[in-house]
Amino acid sequence: MIAALLVPGWAAGASQPDISAEQRQACQGDYLRHCLGTAPGEGRVLACMAANFAKLSPKCAASLAEAACDPQTAAMVPLSIECPARPIAPAAE
Repeated sequence: MIAALLVPGWAAGASQPDISAEQRQACQGDYLRHCLGTAPGEGRVLACMAANFAKLSPKCAASLAEAACDPQTAAMVPLSIECPARPIAPAAE
């Protein structure tokens, strides 16, 4: 809770369009360690996380990788990773 008070852009409920609540929770410690000086907004936090991807905790890295591989959020997560193949939905008959 103290970290949330110190880092308003990562506090629960804060307006932060470039990260989800799950990413915020999974990555708060990584933000404090690697990206504290990064101003939230316009994808800057995610860019910092991507630049430090190899240093991130497994939970944070997995959260960001999942977002990078999700077609609905991939454009927001600047990671170049190989995503697992997604099953193709059968065509409607």
